[in-house]
Amino acid sequence: MQNKTTTSRTRFWGRVASIATTAALAGGLLVVGAVPAQAGGCTAGVLCGWVYNAGSTSVKVGADYNGWTITGQTTWVNSGKWSPSGIDWDAFWVPAGACGRAYRPGGRNGIDLGTLNRIGSSTGAWKKVDNQGAYVTVKYGSCP
Repeated sequence: MQNKTTTSRTRFWGRVASIATTAALAGGLLVVGAVPAQAGGCTAGVLCGWVYNAGSTSVKVGADYNGWTITGQTTWVNSGKWSPSGIDWDAFWVPAGACGRAYRPGGRNGIDLGTLNRIGSSTGAWKKVDNQGAYVTVKYGSCP
């Protein structure tokens, strides 16, 4: 039978180990999350940009964002769907007359990654998403 002192020490060092493991894992995720976007495909162990369409209209997404242009693959993502895996998606298209918003879940209203307002414009434009990916919405006539 163990005495109270031994049991207390065991619990204390167990908690220390648990906290240290959690901190190490969180630190590792932060380092991996800081990896810049890879051109085109994704490398194992590297986070790829992804897009989740949180809006009610289909959204065009593109890889290899270069300033204001997409030089890689593009595809459409339907409402409530994810972009295809294995490709580093960098941006989404905001058509003329629409407004697009990118965000990541978290906090009360999410983490805002920016809005691109093309309402009243005769041309659309690409909106860059962050390297870890984003939830996006595109809405015509007003900003989401």
